[in-house]
Amino acid sequence: LSELNQLISKMTENLESWQLPYAAEGVEQFVEDLSNWYVRRSRRRFWKTEGDKDKNAAYSTLYTCLTTLSRLLAPFAPFLAEMMYRNLVADRVDSSPDSVHLTSWPKSNKSLIDEDAMNRGRLAIRLASLGRSARAQSRLKVRQPLSEFVAEVRHDWEHFALVEIEPILKEELNVKTVRNAAEIGGLMGFNIKPNLRLLGPKYGKRIGEIRAALEMSDETEIAKTCEANETISIGEFKLEPDEVIVERVALENYAVATDAGYAGAVLTIISDELKAEGTAREIVRVIQNLRKSSGLEISDRINLWIMCPQEITESLQPHSSYMSTETLAETLELGAMLSDDALGGSATEIINIDDDTKITVTLEKA
Repeated sequence: LSELNQLISKMTENLESWQLPYAAEGVEQFVEDLSNWYVRRSRRRFWKTEGDKDKNAAYSTLYTCLTTLSRLLAPFAPFLAEMMYRNLVADRVDSSPDSVHLTSWPKSNKSLIDEDAMNRGRLAIRLASLGRSARAQSRLKVRQPLSEFVAEVRHDWEHFALVEIEPILKEELNVKTVRNAAEIGGLMGFNIKPNLRLLGPKYGKRIGEIRAALEMSDETEIAKTCEANETISIGEFKLEPDEVIVERVALENYAVATDAGYAGAVLTIISDELKAEGTAREIVRVIQNLRKSSGLEISDRINLWIMCPQEITESLQPHSSYMSTETLAETLELGAMLSDDALGGSATEIINIDDDTKITVTLEKA
């Protein structure tokens, strides 16, 4: 609601000053954040069976955003805005105007605008995006839990905000811990090399001495000196900033993504416990798809059999309760042995965990 009221204020200002592209850009970004952030993160609130305050608040917020959007979109997309308005308001609310084009322009409620909350939200969106990019670089599936995510931020207030948005980042990135890059001296290191094109003609055979001196020096200090465009002193050599090559390199065992001075990294080492949890999540995904393809209702209970090697069975035991709860399984038999006749009469799916390991999932309505 804070973002919505700020959008109303900025769109009104831009339209009154004939800055139409800026007005359209603002509503486009709001729709992006509403659908890909608020709605996605509120799905469990929408799916609740009981009508508690949290569920009602989620629906009320979404309804307010959509009905207000229909009026904000009216000058830019009149037919889309009209369809939204009719579906949400005109056909449902008595005494409402027949058309969105007969309604008044929204007014911003400044008391609902919380700059701090919006800044924290935008920081969470930015860092979550960096974390997903880092995962993609290492080809790590989103369902595979990782031990930690490390964030590098630019401003002082963001170090404090990072603590507040930690639960969100844990959920978004499926990690166990979130750390500030300042705790480990930053995410990116430096690799300093001599610029042979410039130093070769100047020092000839002494290039080896310069290379050795650079390897023994503080790479971070050299990088700072180069950035300040100052002369670099290493031993008896005095080098100009352009006579060395400064490369940014990621820390070992981390996948790093950067954007506009921000960086996010995930630790790519996966323990046996994390691997087992990732396998459990993948099994849940397959079961949910199997439920859907079998024509089961969302509330139907099932009996579940999982056939897998002994070592996989043992690793999945700690996650049996999670799998049962997520899939509405009345019974779950890990390491089951079913005959071909039994398999033929039930919904079955095979999961390839790796080149040599297969897991067979079988379910039936309870």
